[in-house]
Amino acid sequence: MRKTISIIQTRLTHYRVPLFQKLREYLDNYGINLNLIHGQANSLEAKRNDDGYIEWAIQIKNVTLKLGGTEFVWQPALNFIKDSDLVIVTQENRILLNYLLLVQKVFNHQKIAFWGHGKNFTNPNPRDPNEFFRRFFLTKPDWWFAYTDITKKILLNANYPASKITVLDNAIDTSELRVFAKLITKDEIRSLRYSIGIESKHVGVFCGSLYPGKRMDILIAAARQVRMKINDFELIVIGAGPDEYVVKEAAKALPWIHHVGPRFGYEKVLFMKLGHIFLLPYMSGLTILESFTLGIPIVTMVNGNHGPEIAYLYHEQNGIITSNSIEEYANAICFLFNNPDKLSAMGSQCLADAKYYTIENMVNNFTKGIRACLQ
Repeated sequence: MRKTISIIQTRLTHYRVPLFQKLREYLDNYGINLNLIHGQANSLEAKRNDDGYIEWAIQIKNVTLKLGGTEFVWQPALNFIKDSDLVIVTQENRILLNYLLLVQKVFNHQKIAFWGHGKNFTNPNPRDPNEFFRRFFLTKPDWWFAYTDITKKILLNANYPASKITVLDNAIDTSELRVFAKLITKDEIRSLRYSIGIESKHVGVFCGSLYPGKRMDILIAAARQVRMKINDFELIVIGAGPDEYVVKEAAKALPWIHHVGPRFGYEKVLFMKLGHIFLLPYMSGLTILESFTLGIPIVTMVNGNHGPEIAYLYHEQNGIITSNSIEEYANAICFLFNNPDKLSAMGSQCLADAKYYTIENMVNNFTKGIRACLQ
């Protein structure tokens, strides 16, 4: 008899579409039906313009409730999951349906699994009431789908059984990046370098949204120190956002800083390949997979409010993790530029690791975990 599982998301982003499409195919091979139920982006999320679409997914209307200064979300999904053997929800304090499902499972024996980080990586205060609330419910589901090994450690420290944890090795589909990287020619790179006015072989690149959490002020300050030690160092900044003005002002005053705005697809990869080192001091996450795929090692800071994907970064193997000292960060960049063999070896390790952290690997892990939970 076929089993049915349901995954509920507050919204569907475009980068998750390949995951769910492949997961549905994998599960079908084992006689398991997949229902995907999702709401829509709120006003703030809508500005990111990153919604996805799957024709077989079930769309519901999120209901937002505000109690005091806290926002909660109710998702009317009960009718769609009543026949599911397993329901997988994201671990978020604001989702009211999660609490109801955890209570109901005592009576209907429907299995509930959490999919998440284990904690809020952008909140450095463990005494925050929100984090206390999150920790209280950490051990309540029947199964856990952990983003990375970091999440697994959080769960084990909370005495959640290892036998009920599946580490997904969170990933995105990087196949397009790989194809673009192979298609780009030396002539294209040479032409782009000329058009921007870059002659140096010491080029750093930043790619991402420009918002306060990324700490562009620290990036610019570190770049200034690198320039003082390597006099032909240049920095390319790809992206846009609320803190775009910080980069624009720096680029106006310093001609060796090039802000090229947001770039996408083939063009984004082309601009990124102008750089030899990926400068990302704060909030490294899935961007690490772009670093691996393109063979451009990341230099980041240890306490940078990173996502759980920081677990993929191994110091001096496929990237460098410094203290939060701007001087030490700049010195690490200079060290790599002054040691091209080391930089090349790290780039090769990035390419090797890119073959492991794939969407196919994540889907395979997800499938194994779902089957184990159902059994």
